[in-house]
Amino acid sequence: MVFKSFITTSAAVMAFVSGIAATMAPNYPQPGTVWTAGKEYTLTWGDDGSSPNVTEGWTNFKIDFMTGDNMNMIPLTNVASGLDASKVSSYTWTAPQVDPYSAIYFLQYTNDKGETAWTTRFAIVAQDGATPAPEPEKTQPNGGEAIPWGVGKLASGDAAASSPAASSPAVSSSPAPESSSAAAASSSESASASPAASEESSASPATSAADKKKDTEEGAAGSIRASMGAMAIGLVAAGYALA
Repeated sequence: MVFKSFITTSAAVMAFVSGIAATMAPNYPQPGTVWTAGKEYTLTWGDDGSSPNVTEGWTNFKIDFMTGDNMNMIPLTNVASGLDASKVSSYTWTAPQVDPYSAIYFLQYTNDKGETAWTTRFAIVAQDGATPAPEPEKTQPNGGEAIPWGVGKLASGDAAASSPAASSPAVSSSPAPESSSAAAASSSESASASPAASEESSASPATSAADKKKDTEEGAAGSIRASMGAMAIGLVAAGYALA
């Protein structure tokens, strides 16, 4: 009976460990994206291939418009709340007036379990064809990586509007993201699933905000898995000894 109890406990532990996974993969905006304030754009997302599927694990999530550095992300306004990835895979939002007009903005997705995912950093300009202002900061704080960033804000009196887009098939999730390039913003884009800073050269990928934070979360999750796995093995071994 003691051995059976240990086996049951171990199985529960391993089930908990295997359940630690993120599944949301924002697909647009991408690196190099430039939006014009006042125009509508369709945000899209898909599944990153892990379990549970995004249509199961993200049935209640929100999207926030963000700015700031990799470890100090600042929410500027809520884009949408109460979204269900089993019903929609896109959302239409009007780009807000911001200050400065630069590639220092990104979107954060958060579900009801507290899991997060990000787009890359992208630019917003005042009018079509305008060139985004250079990012105020070229490296992350405290001697961090050479990933440009900045702190922006909504222009006074601006209220970004949003509306749900028609449901469409989930888009394929993308591999690890590359940084956005403000210089190539109007001509080239590449897929991404987490926030990254604009870079002076589009050919030089850099670790994104999402990569860095995601690495931290995945590292923590990995430590939990390792610890819980060791616990499960120890419990099983103890079960044999007691049997």
